Amino acid sequence: MNLLRIDKVKFGTIKINDKEYHEDVIVTNDSVRTKESSHKITKEEIEDVLLLDPDIIIIGTGTSGMVKVPQEVRDIVEREGKEIIIGKTPEVVNQFNKLRINNKIVGIFHITC
Repeated sequence: MNLLRIDKVKFGTIKINDKEYHEDVIVTNDSVRTKESSHKITKEEIEDVLLLDPDIIIIGTGTSGMVKVPQEVRDIVEREGKEIIIGKTPEVVNQFNKLRINNKIVGIFHITC
């Protein structure tokens, strides 16, 4: 398996394995898919991510931390026995890169505000 690495994040762009994306993304150890930009992580969105059976879910809330992660979403993740890390996108990408080596991981990254 070729582990993906987040190379760089700046407002409006995330670079993963030398490829730039200009939309929000969901990143696993070995895949990237774009997602519709939103300022709230929904119950449905987190339930879809949990179907991937990650050990850890990392949520990047944007460069200024504007994405909201409702308590209901946090509760769903904790009920499933999964670890959740939430922070501004530029701050949590390093954790994604470090933790991806020994864990099944899913990152949801908002790349603007």
